[in-house]
Amino acid sequence: MAGCDQDPEWRAPPEDVLLAVKDHMYLRRARAKDCFCDFDWLNCGRCTKPQFLRALKILYPGLPAGDANTLVEHYTLTPNGRVTWPRNVAYSKFCTDVENAFGLEPNLEKRPKCKVKAPGEGLPCKRGYVPGQPEDKEKFAHTMVRIAVLLTTKGFELESCFTDVYRSDGSVLYPRNCGKILQGVFMQYFP
Repeated sequence: MAGCDQDPEWRAPPEDVLLAVKDHMYLRRARAKDCFCDFDWLNCGRCTKPQFLRALKILYPGLPAGDANTLVEHYTLTPNGRVTWPRNVAYSKFCTDVENAFGLEPNLEKRPKCKVKAPGEGLPCKRGYVPGQPEDKEKFAHTMVRIAVLLTTKGFELESCFTDVYRSDGSVLYPRNCGKILQGVFMQYFP
């Protein structure tokens, strides 16, 4: 997190750490609850601090120890009649918070008119695809119209031009049929 290089005592707020974990989990399409199943035999939604840290290490291997401890402190419950000392970290609340990145709303069947967020909405998405803005929008629009006219007059379907590229196993960078190709390959197969 930002700021930890300047002051060794500085700790990131739990909201920032949670946002980084959400971003990491969203890009990998992983479920947080699967890592906690082995630790909760009674299905009560709580685990111990070492178990929570172990599951966090599985979910996000690059998370600094200080940030992991921040999350542990944030989700630790105060002991009362139902919550006792060893199992006092609410992993179910953590899983609900993380899985909100996928657009999941808790208790949606009780609130049918609730507006559901799109998956990934509200995440910084540092490593994901962010479409660039053209410098000259009029020239871009004119070029897109010319491409559309070219494709309709010649009878090309743009998707069929790239199907051989989608089927190849040579691209390690992009998985098969993901809709992405390299710029050089695009220029090679463009009609």
